[in-house]
Amino acid sequence: MTSEKIKSIHDGGIGFFWINGERLQKTRRPSESGYIRLGDRNLIEVATLNENPNGAGVDPPVPRSITAATEHGGLILLSIARHRGSLAFGGGHASVHRYWARSLIAGVHPDDLRSDRVFELKLLFPSVHRWAGLTAATERFQSDKDSRLAGYSVELSSPEGLTVQLSPTLQLTIAAHWSVTGPTDRRILYTPTSIACTSTRPRPINDLRKVLSWVHGLLCLCHGGCVIADGGTAVPDCEPNGMTPTYWDTRFMVCPRSAPEPELSLPFLQLGTVGGVSALARWLRLCERHPRAVRPVIEPYAGVGRSASVRMLEVAAAIEYWINCHRRSAAWARKHSLKPLNLAESVGKHLATWVGDSKIWADLFWETYNGLKHEPGYSPDPDHVGVLAESGALLLTTALLDRIARNKMPAKVIFGDAHRTWQLRDAVQELVSNPPKKMSRRSGP
Repeated sequence: MTSEKIKSIHDGGIGFFWINGERLQKTRRPSESGYIRLGDRNLIEVATLNENPNGAGVDPPVPRSITAATEHGGLILLSIARHRGSLAFGGGHASVHRYWARSLIAGVHPDDLRSDRVFELKLLFPSVHRWAGLTAATERFQSDKDSRLAGYSVELSSPEGLTVQLSPTLQLTIAAHWSVTGPTDRRILYTPTSIACTSTRPRPINDLRKVLSWVHGLLCLCHGGCVIADGGTAVPDCEPNGMTPTYWDTRFMVCPRSAPEPELSLPFLQLGTVGGVSALARWLRLCERHPRAVRPVIEPYAGVGRSASVRMLEVAAAIEYWINCHRRSAAWARKHSLKPLNLAESVGKHLATWVGDSKIWADLFWETYNGLKHEPGYSPDPDHVGVLAESGALLLTTALLDRIARNKMPAKVIFGDAHRTWQLRDAVQELVSNPPKKMSRRSGP
């Protein structure tokens, strides 16, 4: 759950701010007085008074970080998204610098920081324990002879986490987290699943954010919607003070309005289905090597909305890229001239049953892609385009997950047990059984 400190910062507060370049400034250095709050675009906004308007001009230099001593305590802002300034000479207006940041670490004194780098970022996700296969809470219910509830107890413990080494200096850990707060007569139990990226040496925050971003994409993919963290912690590069700084990041803790809702109670795919914790390292390598194939299947869960035609072009281009990457090294990628058919056959028999006829589906998919790409007069039914695009995205998703699982279990779950995809399945089968007779063309230019 979002800490009270983070909520207070979001609500707004005044403080002294140090705008940092390559090196962090200490509090003995001149500061800028200003105000911090959560801005309209879910970015942390800082507005400071420009008390030397004749100095740097309108736009302040792009900072690497901003440290602050505020009424809510010390903090550091990282991943600066944008900045601007305004100048006012005379009259009743003040010259102001404005900064917007994606990441915030609260609970650190600016003078304790050695650099703007971090050793660890940890995200806390509620209700994803079924996906991870880990839980910190064991509940027991007692009933009397009339089957009425007579007692209740809960035990909180930390089972062994799941860790995978990403490099000699970087590792990823999934664990069951727990905490207890509140008075004795109103205890609050908090048992989220934590996902942490830890380095043996301090790194730029975006190095760890990138790892967590790809893992977050897989988490959303497995739940069929945007899963958000409701808290986090960080280990910055600073002198130890016995405190655990709080981490907040708009990338992981704000759900875009257009993103679909996740199925938290029953994940589409569990971590074990895609190969367990070791598959996460393979997933990250896949994302690093083939982002053009991965992004189209995870970006919809980040609220990146597109029209049916644009979505079709995006998915088909990703499939074409994935096939071309394997044409020299894998026989399946060059079996047919029809590229979607090669991908369809590579995931096994379950897709053929799911679509009705893989050959007809692949013909429709590729004809629609080429028509949209090359024919100015091509005007297919948007509903048909949407069905083909989403079925192609699901096929590509399955191929990618089969790759990291090193088996066909994801394909079996996605296409063999279609209780989550039956509406799309029925629409695809209807289109395959009654394909359009010819391409529809507009008259005129």
